[in-house]
Amino acid sequence: MNHFPDLGAILNAGEFQFLAGSEVTRGSEYFLLPNGLALAQNEQGLPDFLLESVRGSSGNHGSLMFRVEARYPQLDSAHRALGGLRPDATLMPAPLTGGFLRLVPVTTIQGLEPADVQALMQPVRFAFEGRRIGDFRLTLPVSAAAFVLNLLQAGALTIVAYAEVEIAGWVPRVPGVVRLNPRSFAASLAGLSARTGGDEIPWGALVKAMRNTVEGKSGSLPLEFHEGRPVLDAQDSWAMCLAYQARMRYLEVTPAPDPSTAAGETFVRLPAGQIAGEGQDLWDLREPLLAALPMALPLDPISTVRQACITKDISYFCPNVTVPPLSPGNALVVARCNFQVEPTVSRMELTFVLNSCPPFRPREVVRTLELVPPGTPEAARQQQEGKNQIQLPFSSKEDRRYRYRCRLVLNDGSVLEDGRLSPFIGVEKGRERVHLNVSAALLPVRLLLISADRDLLLHASLSGRCESRQDGEVRAREFELPPSGPASRVLMIPRAEDLRWIIQAKETDGSGSISAVFPAEESLVLGLYSFQEYGSHEAEIECTFTGGAEAATVVLAPEDGLDDSSLHQSFSFDAANTKASFRWFAQSLFHSGYCHRTESIVVRGKLRALEEQWSPPHRWHENLTIEAGAPR
Repeated sequence: MNHFPDLGAILNAGEFQFLAGSEVTRGSEYFLLPNGLALAQNEQGLPDFLLESVRGSSGNHGSLMFRVEARYPQLDSAHRALGGLRPDATLMPAPLTGGFLRLVPVTTIQGLEPADVQALMQPVRFAFEGRRIGDFRLTLPVSAAAFVLNLLQAGALTIVAYAEVEIAGWVPRVPGVVRLNPRSFAASLAGLSARTGGDEIPWGALVKAMRNTVEGKSGSLPLEFHEGRPVLDAQDSWAMCLAYQARMRYLEVTPAPDPSTAAGETFVRLPAGQIAGEGQDLWDLREPLLAALPMALPLDPISTVRQACITKDISYFCPNVTVPPLSPGNALVVARCNFQVEPTVSRMELTFVLNSCPPFRPREVVRTLELVPPGTPEAARQQQEGKNQIQLPFSSKEDRRYRYRCRLVLNDGSVLEDGRLSPFIGVEKGRERVHLNVSAALLPVRLLLISADRDLLLHASLSGRCESRQDGEVRAREFELPPSGPASRVLMIPRAEDLRWIIQAKETDGSGSISAVFPAEESLVLGLYSFQEYGSHEAEIECTFTGGAEAATVVLAPEDGLDDSSLHQSFSFDAANTKASFRWFAQSLFHSGYCHRTESIVVRGKLRALEEQWSPPHRWHENLTIEAGAPR
């Protein structure tokens, strides 16, 4: 359960929002919620945005494509805000799973036919893959593509983008069991969509209906609490639990009916054509359930590309493409990859398979396309020269579908492959040129990204390994992130269970080192706050008395602040006050503990000053018991 946050444990700290970790890691692990989306960058460090005007024998059209990534508040500032509330917490970005993205008009669009406006504004489903990056692809009429090009050239902001995404996590558990009739419950859910005039149900309306159900107010849903008595607590646990249960069992996420008036609200609906039957359904609210938290996030791709056009000609982002004449039915597939591989990979081979289709094609057709590793200058050059495309020989009479498999060829000539084919991919009729986003899911290995922010690499060099366990055998891939080297590495790991990162951080002068273990998610972004040693700490101090001692004054200081008297704290102990709490902020990963010395002691009513040296460092997570006795 410790790979996902708890959706019922939202914590606000200033401008930041966090989700606590699961019950296993509660109190030590937190997830930072994103505050928007941004255009991802391509191999040349420019916005990954492409508006193509395509001309071919079958007609002309536009193609709009861009990649997006989640945008998070500054991680160090967020962890500093979190540290004031949870001193021992580690922080990582909350993972997005996907959703819908569409362009939204800021003002009334002039000069386009209603059908073209509808084509431009239609929602596109997308999923996040690899480094929290998702693809947006939209085929446009020529006039709509020309409209977007004019926006980039004229500098008038008329459209932005609006995404409705979900964050995977665990539903808050409550001590109860709910019984319901599926048909009557589904009918009541459908009634919540009255405000929208369609079948969309505002997420807030669903939560409110569940809250009314918990309180027994009007507007309740037909749920019978079979075990447990619902209560309305500060976290809204019962209402949120019931809303998530309904979402995962009966509802699906759907685009907002009118995003310009949705004001950041997200929507769900009953799947079309699915009618719940009569009978009885039981929800055990005590059992763990993986669900998704809906969020609405903004994006402004037009302004981002317009800014990039200050130094890069607009033709880079908006090329004119002419499709060469093809035989009737044939399709030109343009391949691109949304992931990085290790430097040990020399090339990637895509094998395309077309099933036999008698009498037009009596035998299976196999074609191979070689791609250089993505994320390299050679990959950008291959794309510019059109060497990342292949022609597939369909007939004009068949249902055009293909599959592909992927294998990696290493520098030493060895090959990594497992032979799996993708699901069938359809090619729209009348379309001569199509794009294929190669999925990392088909690779014979799992690609894991580890990266470190600049602040961390100023203090430490990182090394370690990613361990995997398969059939009882433990395998490991090692890595290094030195201060002067690249800030990220991609590791190719065999597809296996029980993956974990084992990280060692060494002080740049070699005087100290620490280690930490993290679950092997698709990407791991390390910062100073990723390590529990850094940040706010608290230790419980207790003083005991022997040899006639009656009171003592003890000075405590952070291990990395012994020479700074402003960081020293004095505590007075006597028989009535034997305990105190010492709080400090460790600015060093490697010197995160604290030290103490006894400054004075009272023995049989007489005050004696002491000249003790600082104690050896106590570890940041250790409490301290001091024995104060009469000096010999």
